[in-house]
Amino acid sequence: MEGYYRPVLESDQEFDPTRFSAFVELQAPRIQSALLTSGYSKTDFSKWVRERLLYPLPTIRQLPRILENAKSRQIFLQDGATEALKVLDIPTPDAALRDATLEQLLREVIRQINAVTWPQLQKLRERGEPNEVRDLLCDARDQLDSLCSDISSDD
Repeated sequence: MEGYYRPVLESDQEFDPTRFSAFVELQAPRIQSALLTSGYSKTDFSKWVRERLLYPLPTIRQLPRILENAKSRQIFLQDGATEALKVLDIPTPDAALRDATLEQLLREVIRQINAVTWPQLQKLRERGEPNEVRDLLCDARDQLDSLCSDISSDD
């Protein structure tokens, strides 16, 4: 963060310590590999953090998917990760899934999680290899944590 983020800032007042988790995520080999493979650097990453293109921060985990797709990469560089992901997350043609209520989806997710087998769990634990299911689980956890915090907030 000190080596790449601070140098791209105009002043020390711009330094935002809440962006720290972005640089924790940057340590993941698949994120670094995606940057290098796509021709970007840690300095580019720092500029994206400064410009809030990687917002909310959990979208960083989707950076490999965003950068490997030309259309999503272009949208990301202009409008940020949230907009870029919309291109990648094309709605499913399955009307039942698309039209399901949040309650129905959550019940099914819980059922699916409870049905995870030992070999599936082992595969999810494997590091080094890209694993979209693991990444989606972590993103879902972050979104659920945020929603639960909002629900329990007094504000």
